[in-house]
Amino acid sequence: MEWVMGSVIDRICVTERQATTNDCDKLKKTESKFNCVRVIDNTDCALKLERGEADFGIFTAEEAILASKFDTKQQLVVIGDIRDSKEDKNDFQFETVAVVKENFPGSLKALKGKKFCHPGFSKSQLWSDRVLKHFERVVLTSTNSVSCDESSRTAAEDELSALSSFFESACRPGEWVPSDHLDKRFKRKYSNLCNLCDPAAGCYHKPQMDSSGYATLDCLTKKGGDVAYVAYYSVQEYFGRTHGNLNNGPEHYRYLCPNGTLQNVISNERPCKWIQQPWRSIIVKDNQTSKDLMTQLQKIVPTTKARRSHTWMDTVNYIITGSSNKLHIMEASLRSFIQKGREIPQPGNTLPCRKPIKWCTTSKIENNKCEWLREAALTQGIVPDLQCVQGTSHLDCSDMIRSRKADIIGIDSNLGPIASHSYNLRTVMYQETIEDGHFKVVAVINSRTGAANLTELKNKKACFPEFGGLAWIACLEAIRNSSVPESEVCPYDDSMGTFFKSVCAPGYKNRITGPRDTGDFRDLCSLCSEVGGKNDNNYVPFVGDVSCAATIRNKFYGDLGALRCLASGYADVAFVNAYNLSDILRDKSLSEDFSQKHSIVCHNGTKIPLTAIPDDNCALTVVTGGELVARGSRSTAESKELYLTLLELDEWFGSTENQFWNIFHLYKEFNNTKDLLFRGETLGILELFMINEDRSVQTYADLKTNSEKCKHPKKESGAKEKEVGKIGLLLMLIMSCLLF
Repeated sequence: MEWVMGSVIDRICVTERQATTNDCDKLKKTESKFNCVRVIDNTDCALKLERGEADFGIFTAEEAILASKFDTKQQLVVIGDIRDSKEDKNDFQFETVAVVKENFPGSLKALKGKKFCHPGFSKSQLWSDRVLKHFERVVLTSTNSVSCDESSRTAAEDELSALSSFFESACRPGEWVPSDHLDKRFKRKYSNLCNLCDPAAGCYHKPQMDSSGYATLDCLTKKGGDVAYVAYYSVQEYFGRTHGNLNNGPEHYRYLCPNGTLQNVISNERPCKWIQQPWRSIIVKDNQTSKDLMTQLQKIVPTTKARRSHTWMDTVNYIITGSSNKLHIMEASLRSFIQKGREIPQPGNTLPCRKPIKWCTTSKIENNKCEWLREAALTQGIVPDLQCVQGTSHLDCSDMIRSRKADIIGIDSNLGPIASHSYNLRTVMYQETIEDGHFKVVAVINSRTGAANLTELKNKKACFPEFGGLAWIACLEAIRNSSVPESEVCPYDDSMGTFFKSVCAPGYKNRITGPRDTGDFRDLCSLCSEVGGKNDNNYVPFVGDVSCAATIRNKFYGDLGALRCLASGYADVAFVNAYNLSDILRDKSLSEDFSQKHSIVCHNGTKIPLTAIPDDNCALTVVTGGELVARGSRSTAESKELYLTLLELDEWFGSTENQFWNIFHLYKEFNNTKDLLFRGETLGILELFMINEDRSVQTYADLKTNSEKCKHPKKESGAKEKEVGKIGLLLMLIMSCLLF
C-alpha cells in the first residue's frame, strides 16, 4: 500500500496483456484506490510482493505454485479466486480422474500389460506437462517400473521406455519431445504407445489437446482401451449424453483412485481425483494488507460479470476478473490454498534416478534467476531437474565445466572462443539475438598512425581486450584473408605477436596452450607492461603487477582497457567490440578529446569518426551475441539431454505463444537486471544444424572454426584454409544431425 493525498492506494501487478496503458491511466485519477505496477511476468510480481513494491497480483495455479517455493516466511495470502461464471459453483478449475472398465481388479500394479488412453500433448495445451504426466508418473513410480540409463538414454526416453514396457499399447498423441526428428524417432522406437490411436498416424500430428476428453474416452469405450486419464467434467458430459451404445453406459466403468481402490462412475458426485487444479487467485503480500484489500474488493468488484467501461471501478474489476469471470472471496495462506488439490513438487522427486543438469552462474543475482528457472521447470514437469552452481566468472565456470563440477553455461561471443580454445568447451546451442544485440569488432587507431587498412598496421603496436577472445579471432581471420602469408600469422596462440611489433592481450600468460619455444616465443603482454610502466598514475594497474591478468583489477582488461592502452600513446591500434562503444567512451579514465584524436579504420578501407555507428561493411566481423557451451568430451546421451532440456525451457519460458507465457521469462531481465543466464537481446536459441538461417550465427560459427585451423604454421593462403574451415564446419553439422 502507499498513501496518496491521505488515501490508501493498493498497487496491483499487471503485465501488458492484463492491462493497457489506458487502463492504468484511469487508475491514476485521484478518486481511484488502485494503481498499476508494471511487471514482466508473475515471477517479477512475486519479487515485487516480497520487496513491498506491489500489494497484490493475479496468479494462475502454476504461477502460485512457483511463488510458494520462494515464500520462505509464508507471508503470502490468498484472498479470493477468479472463477468462470459458468462454473462458479466448482471449487476447482478442473479435476482429473482415471477411468477403467468394470472388470478391472483394482490396484495400480494391475495396470501392467493394459491399454492406456491419454489426452495428448500440444503447444496449445491447457494443462501443464506435470498435470498431463501425473497419472503415468505415479503409476510407474509406485510400481518401481522406471530405470534410468544415463549412458545411452535421455530422461525423456527413460520415461517413454518405462511406459512402453509397462503398458501393452496406448494412444498418447502429440509432441513427446520438442524436437521433430527425435520425436519421430521415439515414436518409431516405442510404437506401441501409438497403436491405440485411430489412425496410428494421428499419434504424430495432433493439432491440439483433447480438451473435451471425448476422444480419450472413445479410446477407452470403443478402441479397446483399459484405462483413460481425463478431466472429471469430461466423464460427466460423456456419459451424461446419449452416446448411441448402451454397452458404453457409466455402469460399465469405474474410477481408479491413486491408492488403487475403485469407485463407481454412476451416481458418484464426489469420486476420487488425481489432480484438483486451483482457480486463478488473488495473492496479497501479507496478512495486514489482505484485510484492507478484501474490504475494498467486496465494495468494488461485484459478483456479476465484469465489463470494461469508463469508471475506474469497472477497470479494476476488469483487470482482476477478466471479461466472463466472477470473484469468489475467501482467505487462506498461499500454500494451504494450493495444497487443497495440488502437491508442491520438490527437486529430485519427479525422476529420482536422474542426475540434475548443473547450470553454472557467475553472481548471486544470476544464481537467484537460475533458482527461479529451476523451480519453474520443476513446476512445469520438465526432467531432468536443474541445479544451480555458482562460480566467480564465466571463465571460472568454463573451468568448472571442464572439471565436471558443472555442465552448462550461457556465454557471450566475446568469451565463447576462449571457452572453446582454452577449456575445450563446445557449443550446444547458439543465442539468436536481435540486430542491436550483435557484436561488431572494429579497429580503433590514433590519428598519427595513418594506416588505411589492416595490412598497413603490420609491425605496429596493438591492444586487445583479452587473449583469444572475439576481437582476437576476428583480427586473426581478417589478416588470414588478406595478402599476408599465413606462415606470418599462425599458430593461433602466437598469431598477433608475429604480425604486430608488440601486443597487450590480458590473460595470455594464463591461457597459452601451445609450446613456448625459445626462438619463436613472444610475450603477448609486453605492451601491457610497457604502458603500465609509464610514469603516469592514470595507467598503473589497480593492484600490484597485474598488467597481463584477465581481471577487472587490470586497467587494460576488456574493451575499455584496450582503449586505455591505446590512449597511453604507446600503442597504435585497439581492437574492440563496438556493442557498447558509446557508453565506454564516456568513461572518465579516457580524456575528453579521446574521440577527436582517434577514429575507426574500416574493413573496407574507409575511416569513420569514433563516435559514429559502424555498419556491417566497416566492422571486421558481425556476430550473434552469445551461445550455450558444455564439455567437448560429453557423451552422445549427455548432448541429447542438454539439447532437449534447452528446447523445453525455450518452448515454455522463451515464448509468449503458450498458456504458460506469464510464469517466467527466460530471456528478459530478472529483478531489474538484464544479461542473466542469457544475453538480454536474445530472441531464442538456434540449433546447430540451423545456423545457416541466421547470418550472424553462421559468421560466428565460421570464425571459431577457422581460427582453430591456425594452430600450426602453414604455407597455404588464407583463402585455401578458409575452404578447409568450411568443410570442417560442414562435417560438424553432419555429425550433429547423425547424433540426433
